[in-house]
Amino acid sequence: MDENEFIEELAKLPFKYALPIALYDTNGVIQPGNATTTLIKYQDQYFCVTNNHVIEKLLDVNPSQCYCQIGMNRIDIWNAEIIRSKNQDVCLIKVDEEFDLSFKNIDELKFNVEFYRLTKNYEVQEGDIVSFGGYPGCFRTVENNRQEICYGTYSHAGLPLNSLSNLQGSVWLNDNTDKKALGSLQRDDLTALGGISGAPVFKWEFSPIAVPVWIGVVVEGDLHRFQSEHSQIIVDFVSERTISELLS
Repeated sequence: MDENEFIEELAKLPFKYALPIALYDTNGVIQPGNATTTLIKYQDQYFCVTNNHVIEKLLDVNPSQCYCQIGMNRIDIWNAEIIRSKNQDVCLIKVDEEFDLSFKNIDELKFNVEFYRLTKNYEVQEGDIVSFGGYPGCFRTVENNRQEICYGTYSHAGLPLNSLSNLQGSVWLNDNTDKKALGSLQRDDLTALGGISGAPVFKWEFSPIAVPVWIGVVVEGDLHRFQSEHSQIIVDFVSERTISELLS
């Protein structure tokens, strides 16, 4: 396996722990569109992690007109147990262990989705190599006479973290990094950043062996349309300590 093949494999990792979330009616996904959730297991509890701003937009819609779905699961989001951070754009949607993890996306990449087991804290430093991936709404399609919603994927691997604070960091996308993107659709095909909010972000620990560790979720980018050479992706850091404090 050469370097490019290795990076492509790393770019697939986020989708092992991610599913799209959206509101649907009889015609498919409705406004405000879709976002991404990160699946984690903490102790004996199961959560879909996304952003506060995602949940706020979903809850603004009248539930009599639609339903909410995460992956293949219908969720009563208006009555669900949702734990929100007051300091970050992060929230936890509590689900049960019978949560359906089967899922198909437009790229027909066979991801075995599962919950990430969160057991310890990891330090995040500037220059750490990260990967992230989510489901941008502009890649979403409708098939089989509007009976099936298919989601396209978009991810990167091998990007350095920068602009760090205690709670947040960022990565920058440009034409060169797009060579590391996963999927048949590339950065030039993107019309909006919407949809990757809540996407999982992993860093790579290289001692004693290379292992991926979850460090947080995408908040969103500073541009909603890709019309500049560089685009910034904002990341809110989430650790075992973060989850523990939210549940206390």
